[in-house]
Amino acid sequence: MAEWLWNVSQGVARYALTPGCSPGTPSACLSVSRVSNRQLMDWAAAHRVARSCRMMSYESNQEEIEAEVRRLGLDIRFSEEKAHVAFILNGENVEVAFAPHKTLLEVLREDLALTGTKHGCELGECGCCAVLVDGRPVVSCLALGVAMEGRQITSIEGMADGNGLHPLQQAFAELGAAQCGYCTPGFLLTAKELLENKPTPSRDQIKEALSGNICRCTGYIKIYEAVELAAARMRGEKAEVPEESIYGWQ
Repeated sequence: MAEWLWNVSQGVARYALTPGCSPGTPSACLSVSRVSNRQLMDWAAAHRVARSCRMMSYESNQEEIEAEVRRLGLDIRFSEEKAHVAFILNGENVEVAFAPHKTLLEVLREDLALTGTKHGCELGECGCCAVLVDGRPVVSCLALGVAMEGRQITSIEGMADGNGLHPLQQAFAELGAAQCGYCTPGFLLTAKELLENKPTPSRDQIKEALSGNICRCTGYIKIYEAVELAAARMRGEKAEVPEESIYGWQ
């Protein structure tokens, strides 16, 4: 019987077809490649195992997981392989060991306990998981952790300067540019890269730079105003919060 790898990621167990394997039966070859729950269920339905496949939480112990897989008539092997990667994170040298299939987002949140970087669409479309890699915005849900060897990474935890907020963080707070806050880390880091390269951006340039970040709360106007306010302050100008941004148009 083919060997199955059980990949526990983000709280659920996931399977993936190994390229080159011939499916045809529920005992098809599997690997730790990342797939979505929908892909898993589509695959299970195609092989008539959807009714017997059950998602198991990360809290399930190994004995329970093995029992469930054997109930399906499958062999199981737990992968113990770890990747060891060293990089610079928020100005500090770090070395971390993790499963080689993990994305940078998972490494930051699960292995380094830096949960400021948010998990959103997992497709690279919403931008809420954005971090800076070598100074450029990268959607960490699509970047492999093993590709970060020797790179310089900035997450939202490294944005503040000592005990003081970054001007962008301060402006976002003053203008209400963060509401639920889930998308805010990605916006802040993307805007940071913009202002470092274009200290005097136009509104259109701000819109273009942030076009890969989605916000479902603010309507974006306060975000654009916050970036403009922070830019002015970073240029050394005396800039105050526009009255209409707080009290509404008069």
